Amino acid sequence: MTLSKGDKLGKYTILKEWRRGGYGVIYKAIDNSLNEIVAIKTLRQDVSPQQYKKNLERLEREKDILNRMSGHPNIVKYYEYFQEEKALVMEFLDGNNLSELLEQKGRLKYRFVFDYIYQIGLALKYVHDKDLVHRDVQPKNIMIEKTKVKKRSVLIDFGIVKYQYLVTNEHPSIQNFTHHKQQDGTFNPKLDVYGLAACLYNALTNELPTDSGERVRRHRRGEKDLIPPRRHNPSISQKVNDVILKGMDLELENVPSIEKWLKLLPKPLHWRWQQLIKANQSIVNWLRNFFR
Repeated sequence: MTLSKGDKLGKYTILKEWRRGGYGVIYKAIDNSLNEIVAIKTLRQDVSPQQYKKNLERLEREKDILNRMSGHPNIVKYYEYFQEEKALVMEFLDGNNLSELLEQKGRLKYRFVFDYIYQIGLALKYVHDKDLVHRDVQPKNIMIEKTKVKKRSVLIDFGIVKYQYLVTNEHPSIQNFTHHKQQDGTFNPKLDVYGLAACLYNALTNELPTDSGERVRRHRRGEKDLIPPRRHNPSISQKVNDVILKGMDLELENVPSIEKWLKLLPKPLHWRWQQLIKANQSIVNWLRNFFR
């Protein structure tokens, strides 16, 4: 379905085409009943019938998964789905994805990128707790929303999510953030840990990590399979360097769970200060209630 400015879909009016991806087009629209901005994803029409069918399966899977994921602040919100028009209505995220941010600013400082990665890690823990694997954790699927208080990091694109007994041949288009075992249809939440660690590598170096398949071939030849991020950016601490490499281990059994991997990351000073303020505020609120 192709939409243009002014077109109406239920209670929504299209404002403009906002983004175009590999299988879908996202429009910026307004919910006329609530006067709120939303995003509407539809399928691209410039593909073969066979590809359209695959894309439709992906869109409807994303709809089903997002409906199950509702409630987590770091996962894009689902609103509704138009079955006949094949249109998915979601939360509109005003900002840039992590890939665009890197293009604009170059490599990012740890104290800034930690918040983005940590928030996505919390979203992935929520996904994993529901026995799902995202399978497409990459900078383009991490949106950084502009807010007045702090920047909110949001995980998007749930089109190739896998649950334990789902058989699928769909794989991410960018292999630099994908563990090679994913090609075998492996169901393992640690695949997402690898992807998030690779995102942290990319954000701190502005270099794409070597894709996992090439790393395996280099390893078999006895060559260094991955340049440590600290070689690209000497300001990265040895501890952060080691945690990234641990998350990107070629052997999945050596990769920690998302919860354990997040705990290994050193917390930036500003983040510790925020937690201290929150803790003190909690004590103040408790004392107020106690003496009320």
